[in-house]
Amino acid sequence: MRYVEPIRETDWLEEFLNYFKKNNMRDYVMFMVGIHTGLRISDILPLKKRDVLGTHIMIFEKKTGNQKRIIIPRPLRKVLD
Repeated sequence: MRYVEPIRETDWLEEFLNYFKKNNMRDYVMFMVGIHTGLRISDILPLKKRDVLGTHIMIFEKKTGNQKRIIIPRPLRKVLD
């Protein structure tokens, strides 16, 4: 498995967000969910609308099998609405 590092440059992050927002809204939403929740992509991909419960997201983590309840931060709430 390859080594992965987070995006540390805020300029790069802004470029990614602008690109996704302009070209593909689905990828933009997934990117925002990943940034604001810290979830793995394997946990983000199967999310459904019914998994978003008001102010929380309920998921079963694929890797651990644990149920997780995540508070939705304000910037992510705006995107999801």
